Amino acid sequence: MPLPMVCNKTHIITIASDANLDTACNKAIENMAEILAVHGFGINEATMLISMAGDLRICQIVNPKKTARVEFPKEYIGMQ
Repeated sequence: MPLPMVCNKTHIITIASDANLDTACNKAIENMAEILAVHGFGINEATMLISMAGDLRICQIVNPKKTARVEFPKEYIGMQ
């Protein structure tokens, strides 16, 4: 499983940092796609599902490394 990641009651969250914000966002999305692949989705299906139900958020941009996260509802993959 890609790290770092967080699970709370309703969401799976992947977190990524990089000097470039776009790269951090892309890595957080790729990590979420890897998690969805473990739950039986192909990479194309996972990417489409993330674009429909995932929420990309910026965590911080003031430090040298920018941080982004993707929050994905557990209900879409049968987790509660």
